[in-house]
Amino acid sequence: MKFILILSAFFMLSACAAEFAELNIGKFSSEPTSADETASEEDIVKLRFNDTQLRKLQVGLVSQDVLEILGKPDYSSKQTCGKDGFFYKCAIWRYGEKEAGQANIFFNRDFKRLYLIKFNIDELGSVQLKVQ
Repeated sequence: MKFILILSAFFMLSACAAEFAELNIGKFSSEPTSADETASEEDIVKLRFNDTQLRKLQVGLVSQDVLEILGKPDYSSKQTCGKDGFFYKCAIWRYGEKEAGQANIFFNRDFKRLYLIKFNIDELGSVQLKVQ
């Protein structure tokens, strides 16, 4: 009985040998297999911040530390922030352009120094490098 089962499995697999050969299993190539997999240099987006920079960010950092990590913002403003009757002075730093992706980071300016209170790491990770 076992012999018949093994023999039938062998015949089924040998009948599909041509299809298995076309699967290209185990053959690795550094060459793309279709035109869709190739990306031109124009399609590659260069991001402004790398993972190492983004991992250093944390709530509570002073503005000088953020400046050393991310560099000078493209735009900054001083405003009053808050909601539900709780308001505080804040500073907003904007990195990037609206069309190419931008990110805002928020600082509390109620104290002598600016303290980082809010940022979105996903937005910062998608800010593109400025084209000069």
